[in-house]
Amino acid sequence: MKLAESLIAWNANSNEIAVGGFVKEGDIDWTRPYRKTGGAAYTEVRKPAGIEARHYIMSEFLGIVIRDRVDLDAAHKAFLVIDEYRQAIPHDVDGADQFVEE
Repeated sequence: MKLAESLIAWNANSNEIAVGGFVKEGDIDWTRPYRKTGGAAYTEVRKPAGIEARHYIMSEFLGIVIRDRVDLDAAHKAFLVIDEYRQAIPHDVDGADQFVEE
């Protein structure tokens, strides 16, 4: 899933974090159990591509883990569905994509 279509929802000081797609009309809002949302919930996040998107997603990941104290392993597992995250993490980390040329 591309960053531009990835909603991120989490609860601080927990291991509760999920990444999913937009909530469409008639769908149950899967983000409701979470107190914070990010990613493509903000329209400006839908614009970056390439390295800019990879930098953004790593910044978002670090904020969630460091600032909001979300469990590192839970956050990593949730973020693996985001293409740009898999491209940004070191290649020897479980779930990483191979290097992508711009």
